Amino acid sequence: SRSEFGNIPAKKFEWDESIDKIVAIYEILLQKHD
Repeated sequence: SRSEFGNIPAKKFEWDESIDKIVAIYEILLQKHD
């Protein structure tokens, strides 16, 4: 249905945001490790 399709971008945006946070934390950990 159309409402289901409308949900996909929002979910993808949340996922991208989560990845950005994980990457940022990972980079900080790498810097501390050096």
